[in-house]
Amino acid sequence: VEGWGRGMPLILTNEPGAQFREIARIFIADFARPSYHEDDEKISKETPKNPQRNPKEMILGFIKDNPTISAKELAEQCELSIYSVQHHINKLKEAGVLRHVGATKTGRWEVLCYKE
Repeated sequence: VEGWGRGMPLILTNEPGAQFREIARIFIADFARPSYHEDDEKISKETPKNPQRNPKEMILGFIKDNPTISAKELAEQCELSIYSVQHHINKLKEAGVLRHVGATKTGRWEVLCYKE
């Protein structure tokens, strides 16, 4: 409030496309954020989404190939978070598809009913 009105020339100088409006006695300045949209496009080009990708099937496939694989290694292989892998493993265990045999660090996974 100390410099009320001083920001307008600064805004117009640095962002000529800014739009100003008043709604219900509230002053609003709209700025285009091209960097925001460019980041979205960059991310979508770098990581294409594959609707065929089923996390549970991927996890089971990797476990079948390597029964001693850790959840951390599964997360890296499947490109998922460790929490997501743990969630899917818990669901597979609840469904009776997967079980872990042996100690936490030295045990192995057993796929009880896996269809390719």
